Amino acid sequence: MSAACDVNCMVREEDGSAAYILKRPNRDMPKPRSLEEVIGVYTGGPGGRHHGEPDHSPQKYLEFLDFIK
Repeated sequence: MSAACDVNCMVREEDGSAAYILKRPNRDMPKPRSLEEVIGVYTGGPGGRHHGEPDHSPQKYLEFLDFIK
């Protein structure tokens, strides 16, 4: 039944009933990241864009992280 889920996630049984199956996750998806990694707490912002700029210290990012949690 799991092989049929790749194409159609609704499988009909012989008696006419239907079963719904969750799709398998795509193996090419990026690995899950923590919120700290997404906002760049220790790298100076997303992608390091603000590294070394005033008011972009890890302490300020941790304050922001605490605020949004």
